Amino acid sequence: MLKSQSVRGFDALREALNSRGANTTAFVYFVADRDAETNRSWCPDCVASDPVVEEAIKAVKPKASSVLITCEVGDKPFWKNQANPFRTSEDLKVTSVPTLLCYGKEKRLVVNDCKDATKIKAFLEE
Repeated sequence: MLKSQSVRGFDALREALNSRGANTTAFVYFVADRDAETNRSWCPDCVASDPVVEEAIKAVKPKASSVLITCEVGDKPFWKNQANPFRTSEDLKVTSVPTLLCYGKEKRLVVNDCKDATKIKAFLEE
C-alpha cells in the first residue's frame, strides 16, 4: 500500500521531502488550497481530480518503498504569482494544478491526466 501524507506550503513540502528515507520514492500531488470550513478547493480541476486520485491510490501496488505527498500550493493569488517557489524551484517547476510528479524525475501528470484513474495507477506503479 502506498503511504501518504499531506502538507501545506513550500517549506512543509521541503521538510517532508528531506525527511523521507533515502530509498523512498516520493510522488507529490500538487493541489490548490482547500477552504478550512468547506474543505473545498478554489480550483475546479483539483475538485474533479481529488476523488479520482484518492481512489487510484487505494488500488496502487508500488514496486518499491514509496510515499505520496499531497501538497497544497496556496490560495489563488499566491498560486497565480509567477514568482511563487513552486513555479520557480528548479527541482519542481510546477506550472499548473493539479500536478502529480515523481520527485527527482521528469515524469509528471498534469490537469486532465490527474482525472484518469488508469493513468494515475500506472504512473504510481512504474
